[in-house]
Amino acid sequence: MPYGSKFKALHDSLTHLSRPSYKKTRIGEKCYLVGSIHKSNVSVKEQVAIELVVGKVNSLYKFQRLIVDDHLIHCREYKHVTKRNNYTVQYRSGHNKDISYGHVNCYVRCHLACPIPLLCSANCVCKEPCYIAMISKLHTSSQMLRDYNKSLGISMEHLFPVSKQESSSEAVMVQHLLQLCVYVDVGHAPSFIGLFPNCYEKD
Repeated sequence: MPYGSKFKALHDSLTHLSRPSYKKTRIGEKCYLVGSIHKSNVSVKEQVAIELVVGKVNSLYKFQRLIVDDHLIHCREYKHVTKRNNYTVQYRSGHNKDISYGHVNCYVRCHLACPIPLLCSANCVCKEPCYIAMISKLHTSSQMLRDYNKSLGISMEHLFPVSKQESSSEAVMVQHLLQLCVYVDVGHAPSFIGLFPNCYEKD
């Protein structure tokens, strides 16, 4: 719904009281870090993936929940919810920013190394942290989608198949996360991604 419209105002007035409250920190436009954060390490492969995106990293901190455009998105490391998958997302991937889908393994706050310590200033890149989602990409293909639509006899745009085989983790800036998705595991290949509203989350 467009911001400022009477429909958005009505929606907010009807849903405001039902939304849970969180300890959150604003880290970007419509983007909030939720809960605690702690210093941590990542694997060598994950660190390489992160540094390919943001540059040399000095220190890393992990957190487990993020709010993006009113959607609460967990990661796989968040263990307090066991009845549903709440870490499958649509996001923009790679240099071409292609639409992709995957599971968020963890969130990382990165403090970058100062490139020229002797000339460090208030505007240096080391002064502002970067926020990264480590995501295992779920693969789909146009052929897989055509086969699925053919078997149904109709074209489904909000539900489509993905391979269960995941790629290694890729580092994605949190501002490139687009929306929370529904992941449907039917017990055999392929699984499915659903693009449905899922705004009401609580622990």
